[in-house]
Amino acid sequence: MALSAKPAFEYVEGELVQKSMPTKLHSELQMWLGHLLLLALGFPRNRVMTEQNVRLSASLIRVPDICIVQPGGPVNEFAIEDPPLLCVEILSPSDRLSDMVKKCQEYLRWGVPSCWILNPETQEAWTVNMTGIDIVPADGVLRAGEISVAMPEVFQAAR
Repeated sequence: MALSAKPAFEYVEGELVQKSMPTKLHSELQMWLGHLLLLALGFPRNRVMTEQNVRLSASLIRVPDICIVQPGGPVNEFAIEDPPLLCVEILSPSDRLSDMVKKCQEYLRWGVPSCWILNPETQEAWTVNMTGIDIVPADGVLRAGEISVAMPEVFQAAR
């Protein structure tokens, strides 16, 4: 039996690198968090995007699970070329936290002010910004500038 979905790839230094295959839990969390972010932002058009190519440089195209683009910022049909306000990465079982931190550091160097990393299996979350990496307590709040989502709401889809 063949899979009908196309695998997602990122372009890293001239090579196509396949992203980890997401689980059902990963997908549910991605959709639920996208919904929560839309609610938090008041449903602005084209601000919360999933699986959107972001071009960090000519040789680096990443695909964050969720990103929030600048209001009115340019988005062409292929890739976002201006740093989003937030990039979110959701761990799949085969992902390593250290690899996601590295990816977030690439986003930060490009100009993204904040990244979130979420683990749907353990219901843990981290924020990554220029001041460092912080673990978000289970009863805490994920923050990125003026954007905030309470942790108990985030993992509601994983229960």
